[in-house]
Amino acid sequence: MLSTKKAKGLSLALAAIALVGAAVSAGDSASADPKQYDAPFVAVGSDTTQDIFNAFAGFENGVNYTPLQTDSATGQKQLTSWDATAGGLTTTCITARTGGPSFNRPNGSGAGRTALLSTITAGGTTSNTNCGTGTTSASGQISIARSSSLSSTAGTSLAYVPFARDAISFGYYRKAGSPVTSLSVAQLQSIFTSATGATIGGVKIYGCDIQASSGTGTTWRSKMGVAAPFTTTTVCDGAINSVTGAAFGTSQENDGDALVARGDAVDAIDTGAQVIIGFSVGGYIGKANLVARGGMPTTVGIGTISDIATGLNPVTGTRPNLVGDSTFYASSYGRDLYNVIPASVINSAFGNDAIKQLFKTSTSSVCSASTTIQKFGFLTLTNCGDSTTLLRAG
Repeated sequence: MLSTKKAKGLSLALAAIALVGAAVSAGDSASADPKQYDAPFVAVGSDTTQDIFNAFAGFENGVNYTPLQTDSATGQKQLTSWDATAGGLTTTCITARTGGPSFNRPNGSGAGRTALLSTITAGGTTSNTNCGTGTTSASGQISIARSSSLSSTAGTSLAYVPFARDAISFGYYRKAGSPVTSLSVAQLQSIFTSATGATIGGVKIYGCDIQASSGTGTTWRSKMGVAAPFTTTTVCDGAINSVTGAAFGTSQENDGDALVARGDAVDAIDTGAQVIIGFSVGGYIGKANLVARGGMPTTVGIGTISDIATGLNPVTGTRPNLVGDSTFYASSYGRDLYNVIPASVINSAFGNDAIKQLFKTSTSSVCSASTTIQKFGFLTLTNCGDSTTLLRAG
């Protein structure tokens, strides 16, 4: 028989064990898996908006941000966001959720939308050639496709929900001599539709192309009057990379370092030549201001289009305090940025209340993050969160 003192001690110990067991079974506080990975909304796609999405998820370029999170009634759900590339590599794979399959990392707006569509299509698959062979089902693995362009494919399955305003112009670099910083639309089109570039202001200028799945590339090509990826930028994209010994090929969007590398290679075969490429103005600002990763070489500038927005430069101020010019953003070279979400999820009465809280209506979490939106070089939208106007099939 236990003494009264020992029995009391045993009773207290058993009570403590019971309380610990109750705590483990009752809540998430003892969970070993982080909320952002175990039960998130997963975003993939656009390079242009990957950095701001990382901020929405809680961290970007060495800075902690307050992650967007739904209320307790909707499970306090958060976001995870997978970059378009990893370490400069475009052929990597991801495992978006715990225990899920691996599949090719969606690189760009088009690839993100395609991957999202495959997750909601009966029998839909996505490629996993970078992880193994063939294809795999990504059903339930992706929630949102980041997109800097609007698909023209008719349909109602995907809602394109606008959240910020961007603009597009040309990035320029010239290794030797002063660069040409202002070009008209006609001059730009003459450059991008000629295999031999164009001489303007006494400077030979060559256009460089953007990887095919990029929303920025799609938008820029449409402005240049080319429906498909350029086939005439052979001087820039065909220049030989001295490190790999192979042609550079098309560039990842909004990459200033890549433009410099191509420009140096072009200068080696045509001394004094300049290279240009379509560029997200917000993407340029975010990197030049050191808010987004990657940085922007000081030798890379963002150009003025002389017959757009009365020839205003797309940015004002000096690094690291550049801001977008609202008049240029409002011009025909401005564009909205989207979060693409299955319409049944965000618009149906039986949809997902947590994702609606994050993205739907002007008072949603994303639309209320105006300080973060502007910090990354974009402008706010009055129609932010409108999930019913722009519906597409892909």
